[in-house]
Amino acid sequence: MTDEAGRALRPHAAEQYYPMELVAVMAGRPAVGFDAGSDGTRLTAISAAGALGAPQVTAPVRLSTNGRPGVVVYTAVYGKKLAPIGFAALMIDGAHLAEHATDTLPPGARVAITDGDGLVAGAPGSGPGVTRRVAVAGRLWDVTVWSVPPHDRVAPLAIAGAGLIAAALGGVILALMARRERYTRVQLDRQTDARDRAEAGLRHREREMRTMFEAVPVGLFRTDADGVIRAVNEGWTRLTGIGRDGAIGIVWTDVVFADDRHVVSGWKDGLGTVRAAADHHRAEAETGRPPEFRVTGVDGLRWATCRMSRVDGPDGQAQWLGFMADTTVRREAEVHLRRSEEWMRGIVGGMSDGIVVFHLDGRVLWSNGAAQEMFGLAELELERSRFDDLLAGHAEDGGDELRAPDLAALSGGDPAALVGMRADGRGFPLRVMVRPSQKGDGHVAVIRDLSAAMEEEERARQRTLEQSALRTVATLAAEQSPVPAVAAAAVRQAGWLFGAYEAVALRLLPGGDAEVVGAYAASGDALEEGAVVPFTSELAAALDSAGTVTGAEAAPWRCPGRAVAGEMFAVVPVRVEQRLWGAMCLSFDDAASPSAMEASLTHFASLIAMSVAGAEQRDQLARLAGTDDLTGLANRRRCIGRLRAEIERGHRHRRPVSLALFDIDRFKSINDTHGHGTGDDVIREVAQRVTAVARQGETVARIGGEEFAWIMPEADLDGAAAAAERAAEAVRSAGFGVVGRVTVSVGVAEAGPDRSLEDVMLRADRALYRAKRDGRDRVCLDEAERSGSPGLPAESS
Repeated sequence: MTDEAGRALRPHAAEQYYPMELVAVMAGRPAVGFDAGSDGTRLTAISAAGALGAPQVTAPVRLSTNGRPGVVVYTAVYGKKLAPIGFAALMIDGAHLAEHATDTLPPGARVAITDGDGLVAGAPGSGPGVTRRVAVAGRLWDVTVWSVPPHDRVAPLAIAGAGLIAAALGGVILALMARRERYTRVQLDRQTDARDRAEAGLRHREREMRTMFEAVPVGLFRTDADGVIRAVNEGWTRLTGIGRDGAIGIVWTDVVFADDRHVVSGWKDGLGTVRAAADHHRAEAETGRPPEFRVTGVDGLRWATCRMSRVDGPDGQAQWLGFMADTTVRREAEVHLRRSEEWMRGIVGGMSDGIVVFHLDGRVLWSNGAAQEMFGLAELELERSRFDDLLAGHAEDGGDELRAPDLAALSGGDPAALVGMRADGRGFPLRVMVRPSQKGDGHVAVIRDLSAAMEEEERARQRTLEQSALRTVATLAAEQSPVPAVAAAAVRQAGWLFGAYEAVALRLLPGGDAEVVGAYAASGDALEEGAVVPFTSELAAALDSAGTVTGAEAAPWRCPGRAVAGEMFAVVPVRVEQRLWGAMCLSFDDAASPSAMEASLTHFASLIAMSVAGAEQRDQLARLAGTDDLTGLANRRRCIGRLRAEIERGHRHRRPVSLALFDIDRFKSINDTHGHGTGDDVIREVAQRVTAVARQGETVARIGGEEFAWIMPEADLDGAAAAAERAAEAVRSAGFGVVGRVTVSVGVAEAGPDRSLEDVMLRADRALYRAKRDGRDRVCLDEAERSGSPGLPAESS
């Protein structure tokens, strides 16, 4: 008996078995000489079982060489990767099974092997036959034997003689065969036990591998040589969102590189998936890490890496085992870190302070743009320098000599004021703070150029002096000092502040002259107040049209004892209500720049103008500030001031002060019916009647429209209420011409020891509102004052 390759297959006793080297291809048919015509379905089942990794498969077969039936046992053969790579075939002769199934096996008897699926090996004979059930490889088989009747009759003696001889020979042969059979069975049992133990171990390892396959946190998948996925684990499903049913049968690159088609372009076009996996490995070897790709999983878009390991299939072709790891968190962290670094570079690069990183030996390692601009060096030039060479040092206490900086002393972290050296050799003041780097191999210096700060400090000092001078003049103007006093202070402060030789304030006179109203001279010999100096009409016209005039030709007078030639002058107009009232004039030496101080001089001139305007308007303002034009009573502003003063006096001396607020009832109806002129007449008449009731020292004011206020010092709430009743009666007692009867509503409140002006006004206003609400023509008192607690009404009518 031979296999399909022509190799001899030697039977062993009654069993036909095949060496383990004969391995069946999982996807094909067994490479042995079986007649598969009657059991093709079984062979298909064998192939399917092999693909699923079943450890053992049995089937009835019939040898094509001699037609003998039997049972073949296919045992899975595992490779180095613990994956099934084929099957070893072991055949058990049907005649041997029949000997165990029946007492005797007649010569020429027919034997048929049948399994539970109805597959039959061997042609059945005639008659019922004898059937026995035998267990083989964990499966029950029906063995049927049919006897064959003799073809002719032989003489009894011949038959008996032949029978005796045959019996004798048969006995010897049977004895030898029985001995051989026992030996063979012992060996077979040993082999079977060893095989069973091996199979159990393989099954155990397979279960472990399957458990590990499912339990690992990464996504695992196995493909065939064409890249078609054959198995996946739960990690794959979590990462890709594709379950087992959806994954089996698709090409792995369609999932792994679904969003990165450019990565696999050319791999699948004629090169095949195996080449793609090889390039995948090559990319990993060149970069040190597997390439990343995007997958759409159950949690949305994710990033992952894929490692492919090659394993040998049962047919010797390459298969691939893929390991997919979710790198979304790491990638997001890397992106965040990269952005943080970019932000940090942007922040450091955009800082106004210079940043210099230098080695322990002083070599500059890195600098930002501010440091490069500060020292006037390009980046490479700065990195070729030593940090201490960039610093000229600092001045010793009390001297101008610079002392070289001590880098060790600077590394303490305390800021130090030093002098830096620019590329052009100019020094500049700076402040440097040095700290050790995180790695400890160098230092980081933060440098601030103090040039602008010192210039700004000087400007700030000048502004402070200027503001102080302006405050001095403004204080005099606010205190309503005489105009000459304010003008003298203005020219004195401006002359001293800007270093003028002489400064005067002039008031223009008719006829082209000007009167000195204030003067200052650095020599002490200033022009006298009231002196008259010439002031040309051309200069006046220039001031009126262009504003400040500067230059040598602007001098309207000659400084005593000094020549005009070589001097600079500034003349600033003093305007009062848009008219040119006068001018402020200053003289400087040749180095001065009057135009640079024009704005400041204008401020001083404005203070003089404010003083003049105040003096001119003071009388008029005094008349208009506290009087109501319609009634001649105090207006609201004067009323508030008087009430505040009386409340403060009452608190100070613990004396009562009360306030009554009057409002003419239905005044809008009076205006609408009789006109505003009649309404004004009513307001004037009410004012006269209330004033007639008021005592000396009390103030009646019109605080708005038809509303009046009555301030009553030395009057408590009861006294104020009685006075308010008298005033209300005076209003209602007599008619008002065509208007007829007019009434008022009154609210009264007392300024207690802890009440402010606003509190008293609010309480009186609330009482007035209550009088209006309760029917008008009545006097209502502050509820809280009358009842001792808010919310209780108290009124007198």
